[in-house]
Amino acid sequence: MKSMTCEMCGNNDLVKQDGYFVCQYCGTKYTVEEAKKLMVEGTVKIDNSDFVEKYLQNARRAKQKEDWEEAEKYYNLVEQNDPTNIEAIFYSSYGKAKMSLIEEDIYKRQQVFKVLTNCVSIIDDNYDVENSDKEEEIIKQIAGDIIEITTGNFIYTQWKNGYGMVTGTNKGETYELFNGLISAFVESVDNIIKVDNKFYLHQLKADIIKARLDVPAVVLGTDLSSNVRPIYIDQIKDEYKIMKEMDPSFVEPSLPAANAAPAASVTTNSDGVGCGAVLTVLSLVATIISVIVILFI
Repeated sequence: MKSMTCEMCGNNDLVKQDGYFVCQYCGTKYTVEEAKKLMVEGTVKIDNSDFVEKYLQNARRAKQKEDWEEAEKYYNLVEQNDPTNIEAIFYSSYGKAKMSLIEEDIYKRQQVFKVLTNCVSIIDDNYDVENSDKEEEIIKQIAGDIIEITTGNFIYTQWKNGYGMVTGTNKGETYELFNGLISAFVESVDNIIKVDNKFYLHQLKADIIKARLDVPAVVLGTDLSSNVRPIYIDQIKDEYKIMKEMDPSFVEPSLPAANAAPAASVTTNSDGVGCGAVLTVLSLVATIISVIVILFI
């Protein structure tokens, strides 16, 4: 049975519109004569490497400009033509997750982070050992962007009482999303190490676990200092030990004490005002003083 296949994206869903055959995926138009040349019979293997490279270049340019909608469009085209491309698998959903951090809708944020986390969890399944040098560059880039998104600013909602005192926030829900994303990446890296044990993978694993040390204790509670934090530091030390065995010239970077307080991460509330643990405390003290003054007056 003959069917038409789009030369631009490999899709075979072409519909005649206004005298042209139009690809329903990429929008490319063909005249009737051009469409006849697209007719193929049976199942054929299409070499889409040129299309993939072109779409990758477009996607990377859009990403560099932080035009996430355009980046998602082209990364989706890459993924359609090359389903195992780990760059497209990750970045086709990264933009939406990043943009969700400047929106107040926590439910939308949870939804898009779930998609991104699922994408990260299958990176190891699509890792190409034969092209490990090429994959290394992409995985380093992905790791850097995960660290950036999980340690950067975001909008959250806070609740205040009648005196203007903050009684609660939903910051913790976003930090849970960050931890889930980091866990998925660490697991993927562990699986890649099983088939391609490279020095840089242990370095990335140590770096991304280290990012967890900056999660404010006010969000996760005192257990961060007493239980979880020492575990993270031990995991980082384990990676440093392996790296030392792989490269005796490796010098272990210094690590904070297990019981040291994590750095306060500056975030943004729903009013667009930057705040951190220290600023929140100062604001609370100022409010209490104001209330006392009013009472005495």
